[in-house]
Parts: sequence; C-alpha cells; structure tokens
Amino acid sequence: YLKNARLYFPTGYSNIEHADNCQFIGESGTYALNAYGRITNCYVYSKGAISANAGGSNAALLGCHVENGSSGIAARGFYRIADSTIISSTGFAVRTYGNANCEITNNRIYASGYVALDQYTNYSSGKHIISNNLIITDSTTYAACQLRGAPTNDFLFSNNTVFNRGDNANSHGVKLTNNGTSHQVYMANNTIKVFNAGANCITAAASVDAHLADNIYDFATTPVNTFVTQSFTNVPDAQGNIHVTSSLS
Repeated sequence: YLKNARLYFPTGYSNIEHADNCQFIGESGTYALNAYGRITNCYVYSKGAISANAGGSNAALLGCHVENGSSGIAARGFYRIADSTIISSTGFAVRTYGNANCEITNNRIYASGYVALDQYTNYSSGKHIISNNLIITDSTTYAACQLRGAPTNDFLFSNNTVFNRGDNANSHGVKLTNNGTSHQVYMANNTIKVFNAGANCITAAASVDAHLADNIYDFATTPVNTFVTQSFTNVPDAQGNIHVTSSLS
C-alpha cells in the first residue's frame, strides 16, 4: 500500500497493489503504473506504450487523472474505472483489453486523435457495464467509441454522452465491432452527436445486430448505418415505459 508518494520512471515502471493520493510519471517505459488493486485519487502520466495498466483482474481506477502524452494507451484492462479523467493523444484513452468483467462509470474520457473508448471481450461470460460517461474525440479518422459487446445479454451501454468533434465523414460516434460473432450490444438512453453530417452516430463495417432503445442522435443525415440491424422492438406501455422486447408478454 502506497500513500502520498511521487514516483518518476525514466525507463522502468511501478508494480503496485493499492495506492492513494500518489503521482506516477513515466517516460519511455512500458507502463508508468502496473496496478493489481485499488488506485484512488492518483495522477498517472506517461509517454510510453501504456500509462496505467491493470496487472490483475481486480485492478480499479477511482477518482484518478490518467494521461498518455504520446501514441500509447492511457488506461488498459481495468475491471472498474469510476469518477476519473482519462486522456490520450493518438492512442486509446480507455481500452478494456478483454477483461471478463468491466464497469466504467461517471468518467470523462477523451482522445484528441484516436478512439476514446474501446470495449471488447473474448470471454464466454462476464458483465460489461458502461454508464454515465462523457466520451469525446476530435478524430477525423476514427469513431469516438468502439463496442464489441459480450456473448450474453450481460452488456449495457447506457446514459452516456458521446461526441465526435472531427469534421469528416469518418468521424462517427459509436462503431460496432462484433461482426460475425455471437456478441450482443445493448444501448439505451445515450446521446450521440457527430459534427459532420456524413458521419453516423452508430456505424459498422459489416452487417451487425444491435439492441437500441431511447437514444438521441444529433446532426447525422443517416444516424444509424444501414449495416446495423435493430434487434429490439421498443414497445411503450400505458405508463410510458419502454420495453426493449419483441412484445409485452
């Protein structure tokens, strides 16, 4: 357990289980921080491949500021990221990196020239919850967010605000990458805005099914790409609730 410390690594990196109110600064090393437990109220910065890496399945970033100042990933593989600011330049700001379980909530996630959030898993089970985040990129080449979903219905992308401020037809909001797999994507109550009318709020490179309910799409001429097939019939009941099922039975 480390508290109130400042660590600088010209080439190496730190292996830490728990830390509170610390600074981890890295230059060219693989990581600035390789975490195995809870990291709270910490500042992490690196110009290397990864600023903050999850070395174990229980690693969490809580109330942290994590930044990558080069082409690397800011935060990778954490099962939980909450109440944090994650920033990257030309690499992923947040990449789930296949963790079986993942909770990303109440964060500001920003990439200046790349995908801000990349979610995927190769596991046959596990819960991925991404909710109440502000996800932004200025990329003219990539979507702000990439979602692969999960093999069961244990995946939810809800109540997020997604902005792609790049002025290009490739500057999409969310790209679905679960093409040709059994992964499922559930998206509800999100606001997705693009800044080029030729971009999609939700896009895909090939045919894919998605479960979409009560999302707000802004500025796109074609908000949802034609490769994306709506898998839910959103049925309102007498009380105004939306049932994301094929019927009320």
